[in-house]
Amino acid sequence: MPDYAFPTDPDEVLFTQRLRLEPMCADHAPVLFDLWQEAEIYAYVPEDPPVSLEWLTERYRKLETRQSAAGDQAWLQWAVRLRRDSTPPTYIGRIEATVEPSEPTVLAWMLGSTWWRQGFATEAMTLVMDQLALAWGVTRAYVEIDERNAASLALASRLGFEEFARIEDADFFKGTTSHERHLARSLAGGGPPAAEYGG
Repeated sequence: MPDYAFPTDPDEVLFTQRLRLEPMCADHAPVLFDLWQEAEIYAYVPEDPPVSLEWLTERYRKLETRQSAAGDQAWLQWAVRLRRDSTPPTYIGRIEATVEPSEPTVLAWMLGSTWWRQGFATEAMTLVMDQLALAWGVTRAYVEIDERNAASLALASRLGFEEFARIEDADFFKGTTSHERHLARSLAGGGPPAAEYGG
């Protein structure tokens, strides 16, 4: 029996003025596969383009449960598409949230480079954080970002995240060492992020 009790419908579609956020499912693999082939978006993350459509389909099928295998975490991932009508729909990226009771929610985002610097990531992340606070009862959010990733660090700052730690040699991928910046913020009130993490 899963330990995680969903406080709200994890399959709810979310909307901003410009965007539609759809809970990820296997049907998203064909419309996202080409987007995820762009090498530039993996420069600072320990991830590579999906090796095949079949591989991506299976990965997204596992996300349809919205929870970890142990049942102790909610695995929320949204496919982000433009809200305006088009045929086929235009998908631009994804947002991820790992929700665990009594722990800070871990957030991540990835958009195709065509959609960078247009406010889409800020818009989508603001909506997700509002949803997490109001519908999921999340009070703390947390991100880990390679310190070379200036664009993501700037986005985190705009979203109200504050750095509380720098981790030397946090990871090694693509032939080089990754040093990470860890940042946090409160949602729906709460104390200063640094204090919450002992920073």
